[in-house]
Amino acid sequence: GGPPLTPEQQQQREQLEQASLDRYAAVLATRTQPGFEERMRSFFMAPETASMDTGRSPDQSQQQRWLQLVSDLSATLEPAQREHLGRRLLDYAADFEALAAEKPPQAPEETDPNSSADTPS
Repeated sequence: GGPPLTPEQQQQREQLEQASLDRYAAVLATRTQPGFEERMRSFFMAPETASMDTGRSPDQSQQQRWLQLVSDLSATLEPAQREHLGRRLLDYAADFEALAAEKPPQAPEETDPNSSADTPS
């Protein structure tokens, strides 16, 4: 990464990460309700999930934070809890694959009155 963070920057980063985790937990709590996919998409596309890190894209930084969180959490679990977490993460992965496979809504095509495509040659 870049230069070390000041204590204030570190505190701000931790607050932003906790707020992001809280939003994520709130979305996951609605997993069985209609519209979950759209709420999950909105969560990941929201500007507040963007990275504070320099030199990384927001997607890379977000992925790194989630991997670190899962790694830290896994280290605190008993084997049965770790197995349960693994199954849950696989369920979420399937949800994400389903979201990725969906086609985004298409805007209706507009006709350009100046286009030569409709004009005979």
